[in-house]
This record gives sequence, C-alpha cells and structure tokens, in this order.
Amino acid sequence: MTSSAPPPPRSRRRSCESARGLIPGRARTDTVGESDAGPAGSRHSPARLPVTVGLDLVRVQDVADAIARFGDRYLARVFTPAELAYCGNAAAPLAAQRLAARFAAKEAARKVLRPADAGIGWRDVEVYRASDGGPALRLHGAAAARATALGLHALAVSLTHEAEWAAAVVTAAATTPPPPSQDPAHA
Repeated sequence: MTSSAPPPPRSRRRSCESARGLIPGRARTDTVGESDAGPAGSRHSPARLPVTVGLDLVRVQDVADAIARFGDRYLARVFTPAELAYCGNAAAPLAAQRLAARFAAKEAARKVLRPADAGIGWRDVEVYRASDGGPALRLHGAAAARATALGLHALAVSLTHEAEWAAAVVTAAATTPPPPSQDPAHA
C-alpha cells in the first residue's frame, strides 16, 4: 500500500494577494483607480493608489461619564462649537450617542493620519453635516497639515450609534502611489 504525501500547505501570500484583489479578475478592495487593464492602448496597468482606513468603537456611557465628571472642560477640549451645537440640540440620551459617534470619528481619523508626534488635537478633526445630510470631516491645523504631508485626500466618514455603542469608519485616498517598498504588490 502506497501512502501519498499530504498536499502542501496553501501559500499565505497567495491568499493575501487574492484578498487584496491582486489576482486578475478579483475585486480590488484596497486601491482606487482604473481597472487592471489600464487606460485604452496602454501596455501597463496604472499605478494603484492606496486607501487608508480607520475604525473606532466607543461605549456611549464612557463619553457620558466624561461629560458628567469634567463637564464643559471636557466638551470644549474635545469637540468644536459646531459639533456641540448640533449634538446639544438633541435630548440627553441622543446627545451622548451623537457625541460618542463624533469621538469615534476623531479616533478613526487619527488612525488614518497615523500622527505619531504630529501634535494633532481633538478639535483638529471636526464632524459636520454635509449638504446632503450625511456626516463629513473637516480637518484643521495639525490634522490638515498631516493629511497634506501624507498626500491624503477624499476623506469620508460613516457614523453609527445606538443606546450603548457608537462607531465610525474613516477612509482617505492618497494622491500618489506608495514607493515600491511599501506597495503591497512588491512586498
């Protein structure tokens, strides 16, 4: 009786490339730009522009506790006057949920900006209502400078909140592709 060798383990790199959309015919989830085929008549595919994503989850009660403990000092340190005006127009439970969602957005934006020691303050990231009624981000001061330095543009935010939890996702696209050493296709 002959024994056959077990199949080799599946390459982790191959599965990661497939998940990233680097295998032709698969959806690309981490880049923006033209299709893999490139512009008409081109012999090369276009440079892929990275999308950076930040996500944060906040317990609404933690924000409510900070407000109860520190009051206006906390609110003025973390939120802009426009954010406070928007959230303050709601009843107490909803106001805390809205503030928690905005805090989550500020944390998610910091993850996108990866500030290290850039000195980004809480109020340097502002959530406001866009003309279509959805949330949008406005960067000020050190946050705006950091986004410019990283070549980030087209920031988008999505918020959600309920009685106990609030969450936010922030995305940003870069204006230039990363150097080859940082491009996932060359890793």
